[in-house]
Amino acid sequence: MDDLGLRLKALRQKRGLSQRRLAQISGVSNATVSLIEHGRTDPSMGLLRKILDALGMSFAGFFAADVSTREKYFYARDELSEIGSGPISYLQVGSDLSDGQLQILYERYKPGADTGQSMLSHDAGDKVPMTLIRGGKTHDVRVHLRKALPPDSNELAWQKLGIRLAPLSRAAARRYRLREDAGLVVIEVDRRSPAAQIGMKEGDLLNQLGPHASWPLGKIGLLLEDVRPGDAVDVVFYRFYRNYQPDRFRDRMYAR
Repeated sequence: MDDLGLRLKALRQKRGLSQRRLAQISGVSNATVSLIEHGRTDPSMGLLRKILDALGMSFAGFFAADVSTREKYFYARDELSEIGSGPISYLQVGSDLSDGQLQILYERYKPGADTGQSMLSHDAGDKVPMTLIRGGKTHDVRVHLRKALPPDSNELAWQKLGIRLAPLSRAAARRYRLREDAGLVVIEVDRRSPAAQIGMKEGDLLNQLGPHASWPLGKIGLLLEDVRPGDAVDVVFYRFYRNYQPDRFRDRMYAR
């Protein structure tokens, strides 16, 4: 947008901030702020958000038109406001959103485009405004984002490897002179699973999954979350005998 730099400069001056001070509180360099204000660089949406957050301004308010227009519900394509630049197009529905809580963007990315080094994202704890229409009535709400729940470790271990796991009990750890964090006990093996194909049995102790220790149980879900069918999964596990030293196995299975 041609006047982005002028808008940013006017807003900064309205807040009574120097370029250096704005750079400090937004976490970007002084040179970057200067280049943006002089129209010599187009900031990514993620970078612009960091600067606007420091100024206490939303995207909608920043790009609001100087002259208010009458209330409108339908917009033709040529009435959308372009607020992006370069390989990314952000067409904003409406121009003056200064009194609104919802900003709608039609986004288009050319091949290879991204939102820049400072990615545009929402974090746990953010409040995201939304407008819902139900039964002809409009409801303005704010959605509080929570931290994503960790994946179910046993469910993923069963789906992808064919095993169910449990923590090593204190009694078993003492019997075999192990630390309780030595691994996880295999309590069930699917007979037609990748684990069964490499000979894993109930009672074995899973010690490593790939290069990582397999303890605690919650860690397994994070390690398996991105594993796809056919991916190789290296494991290290132990088999214990009543009066003998345990056997150590290192093998590779392929996720199902």
